[in-house]
Amino acid sequence: MRNAVDERLPLVLSTLGYQESFILVDTKLALGYLSVLAAGGAFLLEKKLKFEEGLPYLKLLLLAYFILTSLSWLYQKFVIKNTIYTGKKGKNVVTIGGEVDKYTPDYKLTITVKSEGRDAGSTQEVVLPFTSVFDKYGNLHEGELAAWIKDQLELNEKNK
Repeated sequence: MRNAVDERLPLVLSTLGYQESFILVDTKLALGYLSVLAAGGAFLLEKKLKFEEGLPYLKLLLLAYFILTSLSWLYQKFVIKNTIYTGKKGKNVVTIGGEVDKYTPDYKLTITVKSEGRDAGSTQEVVLPFTSVFDKYGNLHEGELAAWIKDQLELNEKNK
């Protein structure tokens, strides 16, 4: 259920006028691709040069690989965390994070709305009961999800 909501959230927010930002995903992908290049370079270097000739370069490439994969892990753990959506509408930037506890039919969402150029924004923690957007057959009702998200964003605006 969480995956279904996560996949539909960008579509729902685009109908509300938000433009999705991919900077978090792009940065994570760049770190991943660079680490693959370092590993591939080490493999090619090992095949092309004799062990003694390529050892200094191999050490540098392995060091680069470990640094890049460590940065990727740290970026995922401390920057991305549980962020499922980042988008912009006018001067407002909205970030939505979510988590689901085991054995509960609720999706805990953290909605943060910041105005561009301001450090402070308003954050609210809300609970989306899956039963309010899914029917008994497990079908997601996008209209109800859109209405719920719209209501939460309006409440967030009022609480600023």
